[in-house]
Amino acid sequence: MTNTTMLEARQDLKYVRFKNGGGITTNRPKLVPLSQTPRSDPKTPRKVASPRKPTKPLEPSPRPINGDLANWRPARDGLLTEDLKEKLRPVLDQRMPTLVTKGSLFLQGDKISAIQTGPSGLSELLDSPPRSMRDVRASISREVKTLNKKLLRLERAYYGERGNVNNEVERYVYSIKMLMKSLMVFDLNHASAIDDLITLASNPVRYTGEPKYLADLKEIYAKVQTYMPDKLTDLINTIQILLNTVSRYCVCFYQPDTDVYLETADHYSEQISTWKEKAEVSIQSARSLYKRFKTAGITMRMLSSPVAAFSSRNSLQRVLFVVLFADACTHLRNALEVIKSWVKADENYSTYVKNDLTELEGLREDKSKNLRDFRQRCHSLTFKLAQLETDYGKLAVDVMGLREKDEMLKIEEVYLVNQVNDMEREIDVKERRRDVVKRQTPVLGPAPSPEPQAETADSLSYELKMLKDQLPFVSRQLAAVRTKLGWIDEKMTSLDKVSREILSVKKELKTVEQDRTRREKEFSEVDRAVSVARRVLMCKTANDSVEKLYYSMPVEVKAAKVTKARDDPTKDPVDRACKIISSRIDRDWVVLYRTLPFHPQRGSETIGRDIVDLSDSGSRVSSTLVAKRSLDRWRRYHTRASVDDLRQALKKIKRSDILKVVDLDLNPPPKVIQAPCEIQEEAPPPVEPHLLPFYKQIERYDQLRASRQLAEKQAAARKLANAAKT
Repeated sequence: MTNTTMLEARQDLKYVRFKNGGGITTNRPKLVPLSQTPRSDPKTPRKVASPRKPTKPLEPSPRPINGDLANWRPARDGLLTEDLKEKLRPVLDQRMPTLVTKGSLFLQGDKISAIQTGPSGLSELLDSPPRSMRDVRASISREVKTLNKKLLRLERAYYGERGNVNNEVERYVYSIKMLMKSLMVFDLNHASAIDDLITLASNPVRYTGEPKYLADLKEIYAKVQTYMPDKLTDLINTIQILLNTVSRYCVCFYQPDTDVYLETADHYSEQISTWKEKAEVSIQSARSLYKRFKTAGITMRMLSSPVAAFSSRNSLQRVLFVVLFADACTHLRNALEVIKSWVKADENYSTYVKNDLTELEGLREDKSKNLRDFRQRCHSLTFKLAQLETDYGKLAVDVMGLREKDEMLKIEEVYLVNQVNDMEREIDVKERRRDVVKRQTPVLGPAPSPEPQAETADSLSYELKMLKDQLPFVSRQLAAVRTKLGWIDEKMTSLDKVSREILSVKKELKTVEQDRTRREKEFSEVDRAVSVARRVLMCKTANDSVEKLYYSMPVEVKAAKVTKARDDPTKDPVDRACKIISSRIDRDWVVLYRTLPFHPQRGSETIGRDIVDLSDSGSRVSSTLVAKRSLDRWRRYHTRASVDDLRQALKKIKRSDILKVVDLDLNPPPKVIQAPCEIQEEAPPPVEPHLLPFYKQIERYDQLRASRQLAEKQAAARKLANAAKT
């Protein structure tokens, strides 16, 4: 189609305008093709064709409301003729779609609202499973914005376009108080009191004051009755459904009672419990406050803290029905803020868990290296101890065989020492005597001695020679004996030294084993924490988790393959003792927390801050849960937590009742198993028929004897149990 033909088609096209439900007018000027426009001076303005006279508006052909918009077109007798359609077909096919080509353009005003729009954010989550958690959070955020807008529209409808609760109080409270003062009514916090006041004020005999006061009371009371029971119900139900939806999808996949402690997951779990409780309280307050106003009346304690503070500042203690709508809106807005915070925290939850997982994996690597070093040290000490014990055994065997020789050698040593001493004295004596004899001998020769046995110098010299020749031999014997005794003493000294080394190595090994056990426990806790963090992250980021949550299916089926089952908490005596104490300590947990020991040491100011933090976080929960949290925090900060610490603390605060229960649970008395004696009837042996009655009597005697023995055993077991209890 040429440009001239397209311009001719545009010339014949009528510009339409939607007015008052579909009326169409043709008051636009007719376009003139460029080929038919005479050229003129550029300064001379071009003449424009005169507009056509308006014709009768054409009604478009009816369109079914629930029909297909894409396949719907106006009838030929409507806007476009068949020839004009054929001319315009290439133009419409080559241009962007406009409102003229949309079917909804030709609908009347009262039918436009009937077009089906897309589902809202909450409807999408309820009708079909979402595709991902991002879609869930986006839908919830859209729904929260929608509900905030609805709530804002309700407030505008209630207060006016630019009004608020302050304007409401300034406008009505003075009139209501003057009316109450005139009729001597002191409290309007009950619906029946307001009805009675209106009845009294409507009686011209009883009330002759300003009619405006009664009109203002009726007006504000009518507004409260109109908006409170009806117009907030749908909004409250929607917020409740939204809260249930958030509770279904925004979960932490962490069980504080069974899983090992994980800081982010445990904190988020506590936050979820707090948020859910706050939202439920707000929704329940918004739902039930008007019912209380109708039945039992309302007080300041039933209002939210901002509304209660506002009522106190403006002296509304006697006319609290004026702020009923404001209190309900405050509760609903608080619930929406809680949901918004919940969704925001859930968005960052997986990131925080991923960071915790990275830190825990690094910590596990450090713990693994440290534990490996301690295990190697423990193995080396164990090997050294085994070697020392082997050496000690050999030395002990040798020393046991040498003890008798030691006694004999000591006796021989004493004998040889005495012999050597005697020989040395004798040599000394003989040398002196020899010298004396030599001095007494004359020059010409020795005189004849009258005694035939007298000693001579030669005999003394011979004896000295014999003694001096014998002395080295005895000395060598003494040296040999002393050498043997020294060797035996060395053996005994080595035995004592090995014994002392064994004691030292055992002491060191005991310390190293304790450290290794403590580090093994720490490594096990870190390893379990890594497994829990990996499972939580896997469940939180899995593609099919949202769909499983929609259909209430277990999410942790695949993740359970890579995790280790945690030990039964009932096997840990500290867990069992903490469970018993938290269920019975009540409000004495503060005194118990101050009494419990801490290692590393914590100051009194830090402990005071812990107590304030626990009290603030547990102001809306039971004392059992607060006591459990305090004991968990004590175990987290006290690296040497034991049952003995708990026992000593309970004794100091004089809670012997709990101490008895703990001791009974950890050290129960021996159980007496009383099982009935099952006597299996045996088939009678092949006996002669005339002996069968005697056989039955013997069998009956055996049964009576067995039952008597069983009764004696049971009586003995009872006595033993009573003795153990006492």
